Amino acid sequence: MGGIIFNEDCNHFIYTRFRSHIKVGLKELHEFIDQYKDTGITDFFLNVNASIAWFPCKSRDDAFRNFERIKKAGGNLDGEIPLSNGGYVEVLRSIYYDQGLDMYQIWIARLREIGINPWISIRTNDIHNTDDENHFLHSGFFCKNKEKRRGLHHSMGACDYYDNALDFCYSEVREHLFSLVAEVLEKFDLYGLELDWMREIYSLRIGCEEQGAKLITELMERIRREADKAEQKWGHQIQIAVRLPASPLLCLRLGFDFFDWIDKGLVHLITVTPRWATSDNDMPIDLWKKMLSGKQVKLAAGQETLIDPMFTEPKKVFLYNSIETARGTAAANLAMGADAVYLFNYMDDPSGELAQYHGEQYRQMLKELGSEEALMGKPRRHVVTYCDIKAPGVPHKNPLPLECAKRGSGNPAFVGKTEYKTLRIPVGKVSSNAKIQLVLGVDEGRGLTEADFDVFLDSEKLNYAGKATLPKPYYPGLEYHAFEIINKPGMPVSHIAEIAAMREPFTIKWAEIVIDNI
Repeated sequence: MGGIIFNEDCNHFIYTRFRSHIKVGLKELHEFIDQYKDTGITDFFLNVNASIAWFPCKSRDDAFRNFERIKKAGGNLDGEIPLSNGGYVEVLRSIYYDQGLDMYQIWIARLREIGINPWISIRTNDIHNTDDENHFLHSGFFCKNKEKRRGLHHSMGACDYYDNALDFCYSEVREHLFSLVAEVLEKFDLYGLELDWMREIYSLRIGCEEQGAKLITELMERIRREADKAEQKWGHQIQIAVRLPASPLLCLRLGFDFFDWIDKGLVHLITVTPRWATSDNDMPIDLWKKMLSGKQVKLAAGQETLIDPMFTEPKKVFLYNSIETARGTAAANLAMGADAVYLFNYMDDPSGELAQYHGEQYRQMLKELGSEEALMGKPRRHVVTYCDIKAPGVPHKNPLPLECAKRGSGNPAFVGKTEYKTLRIPVGKVSSNAKIQLVLGVDEGRGLTEADFDVFLDSEKLNYAGKATLPKPYYPGLEYHAFEIINKPGMPVSHIAEIAAMREPFTIKWAEIVIDNI
C-alpha cells in the first residue's frame, strides 16, 4: 500500500465551514477533496458516524432527526458553539435537503477522479460527551439502553468515561452496529470499509473479555459476509480494515482476537494506534510486522495530532504536533516496518488557527509523511511519549517522568552507587550529514550543569552541549539540556539512552532526539 491513509471525521467539515462562515455547495465539496490531490495520500477514510449518523440514515438516529428530538425534549444543544438555531446541523441540512447533494457520494466519486481510494469508516462504539446524558450527540439507542453499558455494575454507577460505552456482549448492541454496516455497504460504492474499534476499544464489560472476543469475531465474520454480498452488487472487491490498540497484548486483553480475524481472512488492513491523548512514538511496529509476516494483511501505523510526553489524569496539557514532530513519528514507524502512515485528527483548518493544518505547510506535511525518502534530510524531532490505552494485566507503558538518583535499596553491594535509567527512542533512518542531539527536560531552577549528568546512547558516552531552547511543542516550566550524538554509518533504527544523576537527584519530564541538517 505505502503512503498516507487519511481519516476525515464525521462532523469536522461542516463544523469548520460553519465556524469560518463558508457557505457550502457543490463547488466547496469538490474543493475540499481537491486539496488532497497530488499529496502522499493513497487512501481516504470518510467517517460517517459517531453515536449518531451524519448522513440521512435509516438504521439509526442521524444528526437531522436527533437535533429535532433533543430540541423538543429540552436537552443540551450547546456544545463548542451555540446550536439553538441549528448551528452547523443547518449546514448539513442545506447540503442534503435544500440543495439535494449527497455529500459522501460526491466525495467518493471525487476521490476516485483524483486517484485516491475512497473508504467508509464506521466508529463502532463512539461515546463523545458521555458525561452529559442529554447531549445532542447521543443516539436514542444509547439513551434507551443504559442497562447495556459496560461499567454500570459498579455500586456508584458510571465511575469514568469508558463505563458508559456500550457492551458488545449484548446481541442488541452488536445488531445496532451491524445494521449500520449493512446500510453503508448497500448505499455507498466504496473501496473498503473500516471498523474503528478505537472509538471505543473498551467495548466489553470488565471480566467478560474472553467470551466477548468470540462474539466480536462472530460479528466480524458476519460483516465480512455482508461485504461479500456488496461486492456482487458493486462489481469489485471491498476490503475490510480495523483500528486497534498499539500492542498485540492490549488487543487480546481487551477482547479483540485479531489472530482469529487474520486466520479467517476477515481483514486486509490493521491500523495500530494510540487513542487520542498523544502520539505513541514507541509502538511495537517491528513485532506486529513479524507477526503478520506471510499474511495477506497490511499494517498501518496510527499517528495522532496531539503529542504529550507524560500521562496525567486528568490531562493537563494539549500540545499539537509540529511538522517536525509529525515527521519524527512517521519516520520511525516506517523504518520499523509499517506499510503506511495513518493520520487521525490531521484534518484541515480553514480558519488558519492551526498553521500546520492550513496552507502550504499542510500540503508539505501530507506530501512527506508517507515516504521515508521524502523524510530523509528534513528536520525532525523524536519525542518520548506514552501509551494512552490500558488493559487489565498489562503493564502501562509510561516512561516519563523518569527519576534519576542514587540507589537506595536492593543488593547491598550497589546501594548508594549511581543508577542509570533507560529510555528507548525509535528514530528511523538518518542522513549522513545530519546533526543529532539528545535533549532532556527537567524542572526550571535546578541549576544543573554538565557535572550533574552522565549520559550514554547505545553504550557510547555523549558529550554535554549546553542548555537548549525548543520550539513548540514543549513543556513550559522546564530547562532543557542537550547532548551531542555522533552521526556514523550503520546507526540503528531505535536507540537506548542511559541517564544518571551524578551529584543530586533530578526528574526527567521531557526527552527527545533532534535531527537537523548541517
